[in-house]
Amino acid sequence: MSEIAKISIENWGIIILIIWLIVFFLIKPKNKKNPLFNTNKKTFNLKFLQKYSTYTKNYREFHIPKRDWTQRLIETPNEKLKNIQKDVLINLDRNFIFPSYVTAFRKGNWVKNNAQKHIGKKIIINIDIKDYFHSITEDKIKEALSSYKWLLPEEIGKLVDITTYKWRLAQWAPTSPFIANLVFLWIDTMIIKLLKKYDTKVWYSRYADDITFSSDNPRIQNAIRIITDSLLPKYWYTAKKKKTCIYRSHTKQLVTWLVVNKRVSYPRNKYMTLRAMVYNFLKNGDWDKNKIKWYLSFLKSVDSEKYNKLKFYYKREFKFTNNYELLFKKWKKKYKRWNFINPRTGEKVSMF
Repeated sequence: MSEIAKISIENWGIIILIIWLIVFFLIKPKNKKNPLFNTNKKTFNLKFLQKYSTYTKNYREFHIPKRDWTQRLIETPNEKLKNIQKDVLINLDRNFIFPSYVTAFRKGNWVKNNAQKHIGKKIIINIDIKDYFHSITEDKIKEALSSYKWLLPEEIGKLVDITTYKWRLAQWAPTSPFIANLVFLWIDTMIIKLLKKYDTKVWYSRYADDITFSSDNPRIQNAIRIITDSLLPKYWYTAKKKKTCIYRSHTKQLVTWLVVNKRVSYPRNKYMTLRAMVYNFLKNGDWDKNKIKWYLSFLKSVDSEKYNKLKFYYKREFKFTNNYELLFKKWKKKYKRWNFINPRTGEKVSMF
């Protein structure tokens, strides 16, 4: 008995290792890459749409200037329809999860998260889609949803009717970003398959209509023309040729307005322009306060180091002035939900 006990004590490490290997290989959960649906939920359905029996599709249209000084059409639903769309969005978001390469209109994601995926790459390519929301029609939504066989045609038709305006997605409806991401997932998968033919280690992300892919292999740039001239037009999408850019490592590489050569940072030329705007406002009261505060809030969210540098640069001279407190003092957002303030012009536009 003593010899048996001695042998068992000496070999206890081997026995534990064997048991651990059995548990690891038999009970190990399967790895799922970029799951499309939330596996924690048993079903994904649209039965909640039955409670929306009466509603009116009334939208208000107005224009705001874009960065290139053209006009952007904004379509805002009436208050009742907007509340319905918000409820629909909450129910859809509970059961649906997007892959990690879809970075726009998701909680915890921002332009900085999208840019971080492409830091330090030798080649970065950006492609922008023209009229992203207006290119997604009712037929595209129905085709995307009909691929999930457990969704009834009546439910799909009801969802399409609630979320569309003039047979396409509205520019300012709460559900438009979610539906747009859902419909474009099929294009994302085809682009990724195409890119992997040139480089298996390619990095891909999409922030709304901004498609970005990066790689250390120069062959990846051969896929640009196939995507812009063949793949996207095949499904009735158009790429903006002026915004199709190739950035190499020896130049300033930009992803969603941010520099990503070594780390995510705010562009120096825009930083110097913003610093001049802040100085003119602090000294002479020039420039629009709302516009500068919007730029400062964006700078703080993406590059806090440069924001603090700018803040303390003028602190000694303008610390006790009213203009300094207006720009840098912590302030609570006090605005009415039916008002939209254009950061470029400072105009207040009524939403309803």
